[in-house]
Amino acid sequence: LELKWDRMRRYFLAQHGVFGVLILLYTTGFVAQGLSCVPSAVALRWLTFTFSLCLLSLFLTVIAHQLRNDKLVTVRVLTWHVRIPRIMNNRWNFARISSVLMVVLAAPAHDPT
Repeated sequence: LELKWDRMRRYFLAQHGVFGVLILLYTTGFVAQGLSCVPSAVALRWLTFTFSLCLLSLFLTVIAHQLRNDKLVTVRVLTWHVRIPRIMNNRWNFARISSVLMVVLAAPAHDPT
């Protein structure tokens, strides 16, 4: 277990740090600032959108790579068996991808300009 932690510590901390920054940006720009037209609030919302778009593009690159290389797992959805990329099999990764996608889709509609 100690050897595994030594190898994965940086990845774990980086991943949680990146999504911690995203939560901080979203909370500050969209929740605390609301529909404020103050230039700093608008800039913060666009920064959040750009950051989320970059993360989404990284996730989509990984998904495309796994689809291309047939790195798929079979999951059961109701009565069907569906093959999905490995990254989507982890519920935390699925939640991360979904939240980033929602920010990317919702952010432009929130901008008052």
